Amino acid sequence: MKFKGLIGIRSFVAVICVGAHLLLSGCVRESTELCERVIQLHITVRPESGLKTSASPVHGATVFLFDQNDKYLKHIEVAAEDIEENRPIAVSYRQNQKPLAIVWANITSRETVPSLQPGASVNDLFISTAKDSEGYDLYPDNLYFGMERLEAKAVQEIEIAPKT
Repeated sequence: MKFKGLIGIRSFVAVICVGAHLLLSGCVRESTELCERVIQLHITVRPESGLKTSASPVHGATVFLFDQNDKYLKHIEVAAEDIEENRPIAVSYRQNQKPLAIVWANITSRETVPSLQPGASVNDLFISTAKDSEGYDLYPDNLYFGMERLEAKAVQEIEIAPKT
């Protein structure tokens, strides 16, 4: 009799632990807004000439993510090798969002990117160019840009092209 009671207590504790885990994970069917979605993002480069070459003109990129209300979420740095070898970049966001991904590539010391805080507007993301000795903006010579609203697909692609 004592043995049966011990098994009953262990089963009860196991059920409570599993139930608590499910409640605390935040990903239940009734409340999917807290669930994370992870997609694989590929960045492809459209060269200036329009012809694909083996050498990539891109030396690294930054992916800026904004929510469906165009408020800043985060950014992801992407190495040149990942772009050249078409490696997917894992991008996570809340399942109920349709984030906007903005990619800027080849940002150098001649350009200034603002330090965005979470909740900042997409309008706050602007690239400033350096100025010459007379105060005129220097023309950026090889910036690449791309933008795409992410969908609920496992794999997505953003094409970046020279920004003129």
